[in-house]
Amino acid sequence: MVIKAVRIRTTSGVGPLARHLLDGRDNEAVAVIQGNIADLADAVDDARRFARVYALRHFIVAPALPLSRDQFQQAVGALAAEFGFAETVAVIVEHRKARAAADATDTHWHVVVPEVDAASGKVLSNAHDRARHEKVSRALELMFHHPVIGGAHDRAVLATFRRDGRDDLADQLAEHLGLGPRPVEAFTTKTHQAAKRQGIDLAQAKVAVRRAWATSDSDKVFRSRLAEHGLVLASGDKPGTWVVRAISGDIFLGAAHRLAGVRRADFNSLIERTGYDRRSDHTPPHEPRAGNTDGHAGIATRHGDGSVARPGDGFADGGRGKVFPRNRDRVVADDRERNRGKQEEPGRPPSASQRPRNPGDASAHDRGLIGSIQRATTALTELTGSDIHRSYEDRTISYLDGIEAQARARVNDANIEAKPDPPQRLATTRENRDAAEARNIELWKELRASQKRMAIPDRAPSLLKRLLGRKAPSRPSEGFEKEQSDLQAAIIASERTLEAAIAEAARAEKSDVAVRASQLGARKAEIGSANMVLSEVLRARRAMAAFPALAFTGPVFTAWTGQRIERRWRDMRNRQSHTFQGGPIGLS
Repeated sequence: MVIKAVRIRTTSGVGPLARHLLDGRDNEAVAVIQGNIADLADAVDDARRFARVYALRHFIVAPALPLSRDQFQQAVGALAAEFGFAETVAVIVEHRKARAAADATDTHWHVVVPEVDAASGKVLSNAHDRARHEKVSRALELMFHHPVIGGAHDRAVLATFRRDGRDDLADQLAEHLGLGPRPVEAFTTKTHQAAKRQGIDLAQAKVAVRRAWATSDSDKVFRSRLAEHGLVLASGDKPGTWVVRAISGDIFLGAAHRLAGVRRADFNSLIERTGYDRRSDHTPPHEPRAGNTDGHAGIATRHGDGSVARPGDGFADGGRGKVFPRNRDRVVADDRERNRGKQEEPGRPPSASQRPRNPGDASAHDRGLIGSIQRATTALTELTGSDIHRSYEDRTISYLDGIEAQARARVNDANIEAKPDPPQRLATTRENRDAAEARNIELWKELRASQKRMAIPDRAPSLLKRLLGRKAPSRPSEGFEKEQSDLQAAIIASERTLEAAIAEAARAEKSDVAVRASQLGARKAEIGSANMVLSEVLRARRAMAAFPALAFTGPVFTAWTGQRIERRWRDMRNRQSHTFQGGPIGLS
């Protein structure tokens, strides 16, 4: 069971919280269990009267297993006893919706209580609130026999149970301590609400990140999995930290390792080693013999396969004798060279360096090494054939050609004005608006038809009936009046629904316009950046045409030199940019 709380500032008022509590769009069902929104408005007025910073305390109770109403009332009572408020002043709203996590039920509750006492102005207790939330959660989990979710303050909760004399709960909780990693909140409530305003579901994003991590074996695959869900991996502000952002709106979702549910070191081991082959991650064990063959301690360690590891051979452990795959072949080759010409002892099996190697017996580790060597050989071959035998001028020109081609491709891609389909929210709101409008028109037609039927006069009696003194039967008007009354009530409700649908469609259209404007701005920025690169390439070409020797300095210095030459030439032509002595300005 997860219990957390948010303190609502007095300046925020009750409007945003009320919209969230009664929002039926993001929830399958909304039920007000106790209280109403007017109670929250009164609490805000009390906080303003006493000049308090916070007006409301918003508790969120999300159990792992379903709770009955009676069990939830016990949970509210436990919160009230812990934080010192009356159960009767709480506004309780029940939400039901499908959860992104499979280990959570689809029902959660919102409990909102005043922060300020209406009579005394005393503020609700908030000291060590997170530890106290966990205390209530652990107690309820043990009472209701729910799965115990490890918390960051379990030991403090255990000590509190002992101090309060609740040894039964303390003994049960002690059995669960240390069974899992310390939980860390994947994202804050503030981040969750900011992403929600942009139409991003952080819970779904977290599930997408975890699935991408579970199905990825390299940095490239992981990034492509994130891109499928509109997410991008970026470096964080702290060294060695990666974060996940949404491509649309550049929304910060949280630390990547927290969203993936792994330790940061494990996450960085894959991401920071681009192109790393997991198949070569295994280090074969090397069992040293009891003594060194040369009789000197610490100089050499001979392994069971006959290879000798000396200080400096192991690149990861500082040369303490552990041989890693990178230098294993070199060590074996050195032993083979030293053992050349030696006679094998009778009855002794040949060493690993003397045994013939069968390619079919290669382990997964060896296959990984062979693949890495083949890729490195291919890369060296391509480098030798394309760059090493070319002149500096040709290499610089080739580099500039590549940069120019990339920049022009960026310009062409940005100039292609894509016409994406309208988002699902916009299409849905438009359909709802059209349906509400059609229903309203239909009801008006039915009302007019009923009024016409009621206005038709009764038939005049025949001559015979008039001679006999009989009257024609009149139609009852009660049926028409009830029908018209029902239609008028339905029209009023339909018009309200239509107004809400029109407002929602307007908001969706406004959001769509903002998204399209953001995309247009991004396209313009991309074109501007690419044009700057093209101008730098042009200046570098001009500089090389005037001074071919610049090719020896490389393309970067050539482009910088071309920029300075262009600026100096422009300043020399502009007379207003000269000093009173006649020299150009800004040459330093």
